[in-house]
Amino acid sequence: MNKPRPVVLCVLDGVGERSELAGNAVRRARTPELDALRVLAPSTSLAAAGDGLRPDGAHGHRCLGAGRVLTRSSAPVDADIAARKLGRNAALDQIVRVATYDGCQLHLVALLSDGTAHASLSHLSAVLDVAEWNKLDVWVHAVLDGRDGPRRAASRQLDVLEDLLTGRGKLATVCGRAYAMDGAGRWDRVYAAYHAMVRDPTLGPTVTRADTGYEAVYGAYQKGHDDDHVEPVRIGAYRGMRGSFMCDFATASPLWSWYGEDVGFLLNHRPDGLRQLGAMFRREVPEEIAVDLLTDRGKPVYAFRERCLAALCDDEAAPDPVAYPLPTVVDGFAAVLSRAGLRQLRCAESDKAAHVTRYFDLRASAWPGEAWHLVPSDGGDVGEHVADPAAGTRAVASSVTRALAAGGLDFALVNLGGADRAAATGSFEATVAALEAVDAAVGAIARAVAAADGILLVTSDHGRAEELEDGAGVARLGHTDAPVPLIVVGAGEGTTLRAGGSLCDVAPTMLELLGLDQPAAMTGQSLLVRPRR
Repeated sequence: MNKPRPVVLCVLDGVGERSELAGNAVRRARTPELDALRVLAPSTSLAAAGDGLRPDGAHGHRCLGAGRVLTRSSAPVDADIAARKLGRNAALDQIVRVATYDGCQLHLVALLSDGTAHASLSHLSAVLDVAEWNKLDVWVHAVLDGRDGPRRAASRQLDVLEDLLTGRGKLATVCGRAYAMDGAGRWDRVYAAYHAMVRDPTLGPTVTRADTGYEAVYGAYQKGHDDDHVEPVRIGAYRGMRGSFMCDFATASPLWSWYGEDVGFLLNHRPDGLRQLGAMFRREVPEEIAVDLLTDRGKPVYAFRERCLAALCDDEAAPDPVAYPLPTVVDGFAAVLSRAGLRQLRCAESDKAAHVTRYFDLRASAWPGEAWHLVPSDGGDVGEHVADPAAGTRAVASSVTRALAAGGLDFALVNLGGADRAAATGSFEATVAALEAVDAAVGAIARAVAAADGILLVTSDHGRAEELEDGAGVARLGHTDAPVPLIVVGAGEGTTLRAGGSLCDVAPTMLELLGLDQPAAMTGQSLLVRPRR
């Protein structure tokens, strides 16, 4: 096979298409680089989800990498709930059996959200039904949203939770998702949530207490925090998980360790948000984190015994019981390239790591000939002041341009997440600034691709920044149903793009550009329309 021209897929996270100017940061931002690409190269609009449901970043990247529309991770859960057979799921049944036989408490960690990208209150309600049927003692650790919905909706969501828990369980802790669902390696934040959930208050740092969840939220609002940054708080009589020191004297070198004696269930159907917290529960964290944070008087601390912590959904990276494992994608885009011996690169900021790695092809490890380059997120988070919020965007662009200049690269997947992160704050000005930084990054990448005689595709995984207000001028948070752009630069003179496509058609398009055959399992169709010779 002749050496193909390098192909770069650049995903502008959270950038949809909308013609109206009101509340539209995409139209308001100055984007000379993207504007120039639209003039020079063919473009079209794509459906982000392809299945008629609300798009999200995880599903969008799955469709991009699989070349087909995949079933949502929540779909089999919803089907079993509708068929009234959730309690027969093997992983949930195992947790229930241990709790019943050992007299354990069941700890449920769940995001309370108006959105559906990460979790669903219907799933929490169904698991509470199972727990009630089995007469289990239930504690709920509520994670507040503030990103995929209104910035301050916790009181209303706690009302719903209070109704769900009546006669079936108690509220144990409350915290914002910036703590329990950090995805950028900020272990100090995750530990704050972990410590409130796990340890006795006499051990380790002092934990804030409140009589009710409402009191905890009101206290955070007084400090200027929104839902996502509510600091971890213990509620009412909750004092932590039960546990004790144990030692296996049958080993050559007996070691005392503290083990929790309860069982737990992570209820998000999108697993990346709770992956760090789950790793901390299992003490599968970097060694320095384990030594500094997960020890008691020099002895290791494990929140749960082996196979006593389950997850609702996860992929091959999770060693625990998983109720609904994510399906394996056969003959995805990256697999085809790996078999052809092509060199691949995935690059993003650390808070978008799962998008360009696990979600693109549902694998927890790189393919042969593939490199992952994750640059640290810009040091800030939603709602925080950052000295240079565009630093991460520039670092990603710099990493990709260096790789292209070095030569030998056949494909690169790039996620520029600044606009999505800024849009989640609800700040119009911050989103405009982030979009202008993303535009500059696209320009740098486009010039590097041209210098390498490559082909550049620019698209998005879902909309958000194009509609920050509703028709009444009220701030609107969360993903949108808007179409997303696709620009293809360098595909050949006279080449155009057909209309009516979706994200699942991007992989077949790239295979055609690389001169590779499309596998039968990939049901998307190339978007290229070649001129007649």
